[in-house]
Amino acid sequence: MNAEERTNEVMATWRGETSESSRKLEDLIADAIKDAEQVAYRAGQKRGICRYAWWKDGVEYVGTCRTPLAKALEQLEREQ
Repeated sequence: MNAEERTNEVMATWRGETSESSRKLEDLIADAIKDAEQVAYRAGQKRGICRYAWWKDGVEYVGTCRTPLAKALEQLEREQ
């Protein structure tokens, strides 16, 4: 379940529109917060990688000139 779906589930539970009895509202909110934190963390990783990339011979690199920026961003997406 992604962050938006979890948020919708929390709001439905809050309004009493669901009969889900096995999970408490507090658990749903905690899960939604965890999802939001993960999204923010990954966005920060991507921003940090892009911010500290540098150019050499027309190619944008990260790290010690071994990994092109595009490849680093692809790897980050696969890890998600």
